[in-house]
Amino acid sequence: MSSSRWQCPRSLWYHMGKIETYTMPQYMGGSDYKGEDIMMNFICDYKELHGSKQLSLLDNLNYKTSRKDEIIEYLKNKNEFYDGVRCSTLKDLVKQENTHLPTYAYFDGVYFWTDEDTYHFEKYDMRLNDEFVNHVLKALDSGKKED
Repeated sequence: MSSSRWQCPRSLWYHMGKIETYTMPQYMGGSDYKGEDIMMNFICDYKELHGSKQLSLLDNLNYKTSRKDEIIEYLKNKNEFYDGVRCSTLKDLVKQENTHLPTYAYFDGVYFWTDEDTYHFEKYDMRLNDEFVNHVLKALDSGKKED
């Protein structure tokens, strides 16, 4: 499992009425803003999306993931996981084109992702970290049991 300190070298993030330039805030007990550095896991480890990584997303496309539609729904859940918005638009890293779509950030308490991750997963079948896929499927399955 990959873990690293989140830093935002490419742009600014708007979060809870403040501009965050270097670190994402830590949440304790829901919305208790602490503004501290935390360790969090990314849903993929590609240099185009997360800076200093070694793997390229261009080498990890067209990967079939089971229950893709459910995972996309999880990734787009702004009600539960919304964490902020970046002050720039989403870029299609395969076509090297600006999409003019906003980029939101999400954090589920364990994993961090942005709409760039979701976009490339949905459009190009970008491979996600196996640990994250298992995390989502476990969360989805445990939610079904409670219904």
